[in-house]
Amino acid sequence: MVIARLEASYDAIVRAGMASEIVNQAFGGATELQSRPTRERSGKAELLALMRDRLAHSKL
Repeated sequence: MVIARLEASYDAIVRAGMASEIVNQAFGGATELQSRPTRERSGKAELLALMRDRLAHSKL
């Protein structure tokens, strides 16, 4: 349950970041939208692994 909430929160943050980046691009800001999905997936996996580790240690 906690992990599902973390995933939803992370997804919302990513969507907000993507929207911000798209606006920046529209007004001439530099972006890396092509490589971003890979970074997001690896970041999400990293975050979830960290949270699972913390949850495991907190139950000891």
